[in-house]
Amino acid sequence: MNQDRSLLLFPLLFTRLRKSRGVLQKTAALDFGVDPTVLCAVEKGTRVPFDDEQIKRASEVFRLSEEEVAHLHWAAHHDRLIVHLGNKGASETEVAFISTGLHALRHLQPQQISGLMASLQQINKSASLVASLAKSNPLLEVAMT
Repeated sequence: MNQDRSLLLFPLLFTRLRKSRGVLQKTAALDFGVDPTVLCAVEKGTRVPFDDEQIKRASEVFRLSEEEVAHLHWAAHHDRLIVHLGNKGASETEVAFISTGLHALRHLQPQQISGLMASLQQINKSASLVASLAKSNPLLEVAMT
């Protein structure tokens, strides 16, 4: 995980939940059965988020609400995707775009997601048209820069 960690959600969320329960990092690590350095790395974002079983254990130890557990699961899923993209060579802009899209998907209803997808497809068509016009007309390309 050698990329920019500012887009990661799990470290901040997990740390906030742990601290709100008044649990020290070392105590939490012992309760989860992980080395304290592992928990420290997870909270710093230098190690991948906990898996589903560890999140379940955290929900028991911290007595998390269903909503908090769901948020932790989503944040872990988001971060795994973001880290994977970065590790596969995606640019910072690409990773930020995907992260923003994931945030939007989380809050939209199915019909709204369909609308968003249709809008993105239309933007793609428009961008392709503009690019093809620029290639066929060098003056347009100069004017666009």
